[in-house]
Amino acid sequence: MDPVTSPRPALGTAGSAIAASVRSSARAALGSAASVWLLAILGLGLAVRVIGFMASPTLVYPDTSVYTTIIGAQPFTNPVWWAGTRPGVVPLAYRLVGDSVPAVIVLQLVLAIVCWSVLALVVFRLTRTAWLKPVAAGLVLAFSLAREIAEWDRVVLSESISVSLLALVVAAGLLYVHRPGGRRLAALLVLAALWVFTRDSNAYDVLLLAPVLAAAAIVQRPRWRLHAVAAAGCLAIFVASYASADAGQRWLFPFYNLMGLRFLKDPSTVQYFERHGMPMSPAVAARTGKAAGSDNFAVYRDPDLQQLRDWVLADGQRTYVEFLATHPDAAIRTPGSQVVVLLSELDGIRAYAPRAWTPFAGTKIAYLPSAWLFPDRDAPGLLLASALGFAAATALAVGWRRTWLVPALLVATAVATAFVIYHADAGDIARHELMPAIQVRLGLWLFLLFAADVIAIARRAPAAAAPVAAEGTA
Repeated sequence: MDPVTSPRPALGTAGSAIAASVRSSARAALGSAASVWLLAILGLGLAVRVIGFMASPTLVYPDTSVYTTIIGAQPFTNPVWWAGTRPGVVPLAYRLVGDSVPAVIVLQLVLAIVCWSVLALVVFRLTRTAWLKPVAAGLVLAFSLAREIAEWDRVVLSESISVSLLALVVAAGLLYVHRPGGRRLAALLVLAALWVFTRDSNAYDVLLLAPVLAAAAIVQRPRWRLHAVAAAGCLAIFVASYASADAGQRWLFPFYNLMGLRFLKDPSTVQYFERHGMPMSPAVAARTGKAAGSDNFAVYRDPDLQQLRDWVLADGQRTYVEFLATHPDAAIRTPGSQVVVLLSELDGIRAYAPRAWTPFAGTKIAYLPSAWLFPDRDAPGLLLASALGFAAATALAVGWRRTWLVPALLVATAVATAFVIYHADAGDIARHELMPAIQVRLGLWLFLLFAADVIAIARRAPAAAAPVAAEGTA
């Protein structure tokens, strides 16, 4: 070996070791800095949410009394709790805090803080680029502070708890998809069950997950049992929810809304229902354009409508399903032409919430920054969609990851559920479409974050990027 050149490998090895040490130290420092930023962001999010909560008034609606009526049913084994006029989780939560409005809104605030913080932590953990970690966590928390989400904490209805549990379900879903396991699956199914028994329409999101998980069981043979259990669990949750809603006749009030606000306005629909046994009389015709609660709930009390009530209970649901199955225009094309509107009825959503949240109340920019975090069909929405398309196209060229399935399912199930909600009730559409509207926007933001992470990883030096990019890639 040449004595002149022999030290060079040693020097090269030492240099490589020093360089590796420097890189390791840099990564550790970035990781430490990211953690500090995370704590600061969590603290700021907590402070902003509490300040907005204190500035907003409390709103109680007539539906609130329905929950308090269930709370009065003793004990928990009473069927009213689990097969009554509302799903059981919200009245149960109210009972746990003593059935007082001040306690209920504090509970909603605490749940919102905890659930959205957990989702921010999960997104922080799954983001692999150090500088992007606090940005991702901050964006999730900022989204949760948009007016269309945060103001529900002061409304004594089921929306706040449902939205908060959605954040936990998404967090559990991200963890399960990233690294499937028995405990993560159990957490996902328990949270999904709680979410479903908060609002009946949530059950359809869970139902739509079942075939996806069944397909995963076929594709991923090493984990087929785990995914099969997940699919069966989702199906069981939906069946339990449907049985509870049917036993409690929770479909009845929305059906009467559909009849008065939609069916009776269309002569061809009336003819179809008449051919299938619906009694038509002057009293029934007088319900045209009227909601189920109008005229002091006459649709439940008027003796002239008794034959209608008997038919609805015996054949109403079946006839309506058959009608949708045989009329694609009414079932798909009509709501399909309105799907963007259904997911963007922000004025209708805001009509239910307190007014004090926006820092620019009474000005032309009253909805900033919510307009950018929770965009309507305007410039923020177009920019978000454009940025998402560019980032996704670029990231797909580099490689995608399993965690992308969660935001994809959020968007897909939201659109499908928007159709279900449209056909389930014709009253308060904007409020009922709140959950799909949140799902679509949260899914788009998560897509954008995950795509940016993949792009940032790909821009690193190949030697540093390759091992990280391979981990967890589908």
